[in-house]
Amino acid sequence: MTSMIKIILSPPNCRRSCWRQLVLAFLIMGVTTTIVAKEQYSRKVQRLLYNAQKAQQEEKPDEAIGLLESYLNKKPENPPVIVYSFLGSLYHQTEKLEKAHWAFTKGFALKPDDFLLCRNLAIISYQLKQIKKAAAYFEKAYELNNRQQHEILYQAATLYYFEKQYKDTIRLAKRHIESHPSVKRRWFKLIVHSYLESKNKKKAESTILAYLKKYPGDPAFWQILAGIQLEKEDYLRGAASFEIYLRLAAEPKERDWVELGDIYMFLNAPLKAAFCYQRSQSKSVEVYKKRAAAYTALHQYDMASKMYSDALILQPDADLFQDKGRLFYDNGQYHKSIKSLSKSLELKPEQEKVYLMLGNAALEIDDWKTAKKAFVAVSNKKYAKSQAIAGLKIIETLQTAKDEAEQSASDLN
Repeated sequence: MTSMIKIILSPPNCRRSCWRQLVLAFLIMGVTTTIVAKEQYSRKVQRLLYNAQKAQQEEKPDEAIGLLESYLNKKPENPPVIVYSFLGSLYHQTEKLEKAHWAFTKGFALKPDDFLLCRNLAIISYQLKQIKKAAAYFEKAYELNNRQQHEILYQAATLYYFEKQYKDTIRLAKRHIESHPSVKRRWFKLIVHSYLESKNKKKAESTILAYLKKYPGDPAFWQILAGIQLEKEDYLRGAASFEIYLRLAAEPKERDWVELGDIYMFLNAPLKAAFCYQRSQSKSVEVYKKRAAAYTALHQYDMASKMYSDALILQPDADLFQDKGRLFYDNGQYHKSIKSLSKSLELKPEQEKVYLMLGNAALEIDDWKTAKKAFVAVSNKKYAKSQAIAGLKIIETLQTAKDEAEQSASDLN
């Protein structure tokens, strides 16, 4: 019935800026004797880390990489995780992403409870466009961080969404929403999108309604709710939701008010429709016609006539003159109807229906000459022939009756 049913929110944003808060925080940046003592590194490893860190600080990352690679190539027993972590950071620094992924994977295999290694793997996997792996690593990192960094869980849910793993997105979003009463709105947006993409509009609608109970002033969710309701042909609720959206929106679009007016006309609510068409502030011929139709349904014929006049200023069109002539005819303003219909025929002579309407309007005011001319014009046309001949017979009968009456009056005198 209307294109409005396709209204949905834009997909969750996953631009590069989203990742600024997840920049790699490599733990090797501050190797100290305290860390060395805590981890009980051998003197050889301590010396290796010191020299590698020194080369890095002197902006010689390739030299630092060479030192660490040389150590690992000797296949030491139980190499410290910190070596792989440091090497991964250096590979990333020098844009060797595949090697960075390898180093972090090796380190994480040795220490699978390390949050930073897991998070680094997630980010590197994303940069390598291994989206499913990145999502899984982000989810794992969230668990390793004792579910503290909700941003990481959101990134996991978003990546599942872009990989069309909607069940996983919904799983993470529902868990987060249920455990956090003051959850951010974007989580609702994500779960609603997932339900819509998985064709579960019923769940999407119930989620939106639950959200709107908490945040009734959010226009975006009223918009998407309207789309769902209209798509399932629940036009009354859909129109109400759509109107709430338009009243809340900072800058509602002109065409949205027009579409809402169309819905109200479909629901036989011309007063609401006229209001919407007016709120659109559109000065197009099409909207003037819609406003005229709404005012006509309200029996506000003067306003309807004005809408046609405004439209005709923009576009002197035969069909518009015809519509205006029909308005006058239905309202019993036959002189004005004849004038508008005649204008329509001047612009577009081949209009059988217009000739018939013009003839009937002229008959109503006993303008037989105009009526006869109109009927004769289409008396041999396939569509209008029978009606035109009937009109001519009426004129003939009326003319005969008039002549007889005049003759009788003359005889009496």
